[in-house]
Amino acid sequence: MKQLICIITIVTGLLSFRAGAQEQIHLFPDRTFCVSGDTVWFSAVISGNGTDNTNNIIHIQLDDLRSNHITKVSVASDKNSGSGYLLVPDSLSTGIYALKAFSNVQKKNPSAVFFTRLLVVYNRFDENISEFNIPDIDLPEKNSDEGISIAATPHSGKSKTVEVDVNVEKSLRSEALEMIVTARLFDPFADQFTKAIESRPDPSMQNAYMPVRENNGILISGRIVQNQTETPVKNTPVFLSIADTLPYFDYCVSDEQGRFYFYVRNAVGKGDIVIQEVSKQARENRIELLGNYIETEGISTTRQILTLAQNTFASDLVKAAYFSRIYKGYRSLPADSFSISKDFQYPFYGPPTFTFYPELFIDLPNFQEISREILNGVQYREKKDEVSIRLLNRGNRSIFNSEPLKLMDGIPIFDPKLLSKLNTQTIEKIDAVYFKRYFGDISFDGVLAVYSKNPTLGWVESVPELNIFKYTFIQPALTPTLHNQSPQSKNIPDFRTVFYREHRTELADPINFRFERSDIKGDFLIEVIAVCKDKRIVKTRKVIHLD
Repeated sequence: MKQLICIITIVTGLLSFRAGAQEQIHLFPDRTFCVSGDTVWFSAVISGNGTDNTNNIIHIQLDDLRSNHITKVSVASDKNSGSGYLLVPDSLSTGIYALKAFSNVQKKNPSAVFFTRLLVVYNRFDENISEFNIPDIDLPEKNSDEGISIAATPHSGKSKTVEVDVNVEKSLRSEALEMIVTARLFDPFADQFTKAIESRPDPSMQNAYMPVRENNGILISGRIVQNQTETPVKNTPVFLSIADTLPYFDYCVSDEQGRFYFYVRNAVGKGDIVIQEVSKQARENRIELLGNYIETEGISTTRQILTLAQNTFASDLVKAAYFSRIYKGYRSLPADSFSISKDFQYPFYGPPTFTFYPELFIDLPNFQEISREILNGVQYREKKDEVSIRLLNRGNRSIFNSEPLKLMDGIPIFDPKLLSKLNTQTIEKIDAVYFKRYFGDISFDGVLAVYSKNPTLGWVESVPELNIFKYTFIQPALTPTLHNQSPQSKNIPDFRTVFYREHRTELADPINFRFERSDIKGDFLIEVIAVCKDKRIVKTRKVIHLD
């Protein structure tokens, strides 16, 4: 760290982002109830922004009714429409929860409107569910328009097939951009709470944010504070790195409140990011990431005792979830995969002057021997307990006076001793850049990038200045596999609660479909939602009562 000032030169500047116009996001989950551990699928539509922004990021968070955050996902929209899924935690207690959708630019407007959808969760270990805390507000929802009619005809006898005809008036069909059609089990308790609740942001609770429109990218925000005094650390360089075959790198400078921001584009899934403060006082400070949630006031509640029918439905649903796991096991979705698009042929430091492959040479036990025998143009010196590295400057045929940018599997390091024990058996390749390199306002006196054969970031935890975080970026696109399907074998019970789900953009043809009911007894519901060109939402629901 002593040579830090010689290694980089940073010119601070003010980053400005153009915030988008005011907008609203309508959220349409595929159900109003679930058992803990279930997956809730959803569609979301952006309205009111006056544009057709593609790949705008929509955030969906799950809160309790007091606005405590539980989990969150981010999905990319296409032409103001997006879809995805949310994994309901297996340990979540029985209760009513709130699904909220928002975009980052909405945070700039204190009068922004957010729409909350309620989700009733039955914990799969609860044997007797008899009462709930319910919202103390008027929630009945009526069909929003007469432009849609639904006719459902269950087959007679033991057949579970249901034929459905949806009639959409010509005037509405010409105005509609898309339709979402769902057939599912009807919950006599949860389906009291289908109406969207309007809420406003609570500025007193809102974390720091940058009102940038996230176009196929995620804004990461955090702050640096002094450990002892909790004082914000301002005007300090911060590096963000993501290890990969083509490593990702970016930097910024903390503001007056110690906050920093990184905008990472085209990153999908959940992956490791490394953030480090670049200063002599880094070990005296800590880095915290700030969650990107919308903060709204909690919803007041009142106690309600379940009716016999509601209690019976809840009990049957929990039992069905138990037997479903016995017959089918637990199906987890791929939540921990990670990828980031590679838009360029070379890493951020540009094409290397030379790439060395140590395994092609004789076994060399440490990095000093590797540099001496293989790395022409690299000066590696050990003196007492100090290690220094200098590179050849081919620009003026001399040796750089300062240390190069050193990378270990794409992560910047400032202590050369971290390379000392590496040998020809552990190193895949070494990139060396023998010219001065510039990245934004930063300059490097050459680059030495070492890539290991089995790259892991376990070593990061042993370096006090490096902070590793598991971060969730854009959710990978995934098509629901359980919708519109029934078990292939008649010997396996069918415990689905959502029977049919379709997102239609071709509206010229009549909407006719059929689905198979499951083995869970109860009435079922068919819902049709039309999103119009003026972003008006037309919604029609019909409950089919069975004897």
